[in-house]
Amino acid sequence: MPVLTVLPYAAVLAVTMIVLSFRISFARRRSGVSLGVGDDTVLLERVRAFGNFAEWAPMALLLIVLAELAGAPAGAIHLAGGLLVLGRVLHPLGLRASALITLSRFLGMVFTYTSMIVAVVVTVRVAMGL
Repeated sequence: MPVLTVLPYAAVLAVTMIVLSFRISFARRRSGVSLGVGDDTVLLERVRAFGNFAEWAPMALLLIVLAELAGAPAGAIHLAGGLLVLGRVLHPLGLRASALITLSRFLGMVFTYTSMIVAVVVTVRVAMGL
């Protein structure tokens, strides 16, 4: 069974990851820090934004792929994929060393968690024949 519905979401996430990586490279060049983050707050924020993306996006995308492979309805895949992309784009926009929480960071995580929950629920429902 081909996995087609989730492909555009995977592509957007890949581009997002590349953009986050470029932001680190530009900050490293500006600050002259090759390894680590030194005392550069902007570099720290960008490294953590990329790290957070790398920690959450793969598992969430895997869950959505598994949901599609299990035969979940396309609408559920679009919902989960859309929420994941929105969450992973919003989160780094609100990640600031000077603020424990921002609206963008908060919504980014809420949308990411929700996308994972949607994928899990539809996969379990399909697996149980519900």
